[in-house]
Amino acid sequence: MKTKTLSEFYHELIDRTRYVEELRAENTEESLSRIENLQEFDSILVEFEATQKAAIEAAGGEIPNADVLLPHFLESVTLSSEQADGESEAGFVSMMTLHTSKGLEFPLVFIVGCEEGLFPSIRQFEQENEEDIEEERRLCYVGMTRAKRKLFMTHAVCRRVYGNIVYHDPSRFFLEMPDDLVEFTDLSRMRIPGGGAPARGRTNEDDFEYEARQVHDSYTRTAPPAKRDASWDSHVPSFMTPGPAAGTGVPNIGLQVKHGTYGMGIVRGVEGANQDAKVTVEFAGRVVKKFVLKFANLEFMA
Repeated sequence: MKTKTLSEFYHELIDRTRYVEELRAENTEESLSRIENLQEFDSILVEFEATQKAAIEAAGGEIPNADVLLPHFLESVTLSSEQADGESEAGFVSMMTLHTSKGLEFPLVFIVGCEEGLFPSIRQFEQENEEDIEEERRLCYVGMTRAKRKLFMTHAVCRRVYGNIVYHDPSRFFLEMPDDLVEFTDLSRMRIPGGGAPARGRTNEDDFEYEARQVHDSYTRTAPPAKRDASWDSHVPSFMTPGPAAGTGVPNIGLQVKHGTYGMGIVRGVEGANQDAKVTVEFAGRVVKKFVLKFANLEFMA
């Protein structure tokens, strides 16, 4: 009989209780926030399993089932909480939402997760609402003005959501910042010293985690970031298909496209020119999304 992993047990628990379905049916800000918390908890479980698996395989042991791993997981969570409570004020980091940061100031501020679908938090099954976008734009301003000396805003090319690797485009709020006030560091473009092909037998997910660690290690040895310039605006990560060929400018209305997250879609509108153009795409289920062309993970179909 096949034993279940900790994350598989968690998924089965969520499915059988239909808890996520109940939260979606409520369709309130609080219920949607709870779904996101469940997704984040799943990511923590998967990361814990991967760490335990690597350590046990290195020692030549067998991978334990959920019954064995669960006590270790609960112990690790408890230890993390106790360590956080015992830290001195001289060396701690304050973590909070943008809402709760109002009225506070800090020498250094990090705003993380600046990605379409996270910030602004327009979800795949929702239509864009300009009022909601404007509210999140104001929240972004609140967060930015909490910094006394320096502000860091980060976005990931991809992240684990509910156990799966999901790709997001950079937040539209980046485009609204003055170029002369921004320094940009693109980790995805950095060459990894001595980096070779990944070992045989790796899965795509293993490759993602391996390359992410390598890029991080490489970045810690690099020089300070240069000023943002035109090369950033024209850059499209290697896993994305470039925009239209030179001379075509922007895609025509009616062109079929493919997005890494939303799948197949049809171009319904175009605003602007060249790589700064905003492209409106309708995907399956009448899901409509607007992208900045130079950041869009779009493949143009013939």
